[in-house]
Amino acid sequence: MFPVTKEYIESQYIKNKVPIRLSNKLQEEIIEKANKVLNLYNHGMKNIVFPNIDKILEQLIKMRKE
Repeated sequence: MFPVTKEYIESQYIKNKVPIRLSNKLQEEIIEKANKVLNLYNHGMKNIVFPNIDKILEQLIKMRKE
């Protein structure tokens, strides 16, 4: 799990020539769980995720300002 912008998404996932979409319920569940992990991370549990979220987020914010 890490921050991402649309420019990093290459294409939609397609199976048997049909675009695959997540249900609204699954989207909400993923967002809720991601927010819980980020909350733990922001409250000191830095070993809960392995990518350097701070550095990635800093770069994305910098890119957004440009």
